[in-house]
Amino acid sequence: MNDLVWDKRMLGAFLALACLTEEEENVLKYWVARKSVVQTAMLCHISERTVNDIRKRIRQKYDQIQPYADLPQRSIRTKREPSP
Repeated sequence: MNDLVWDKRMLGAFLALACLTEEEENVLKYWVARKSVVQTAMLCHISERTVNDIRKRIRQKYDQIQPYADLPQRSIRTKREPSP
């Protein structure tokens, strides 16, 4: 999701379809604003682990609704193989 460039239309479409909790919406707002996990945790008064768990739920919800909405597919990163 870090690879996606969010605009108001895309964010609005996702929020309308994803049925996010208030906490998920807050984390998404800071994620879209490119805040770090630590900054988001401090701003939301939650732990970094909770921020990561919420981000994981947001990614899962995005993947579930993406085929049915006018949203771009998020890129899947793969691990690089070590060079010899």
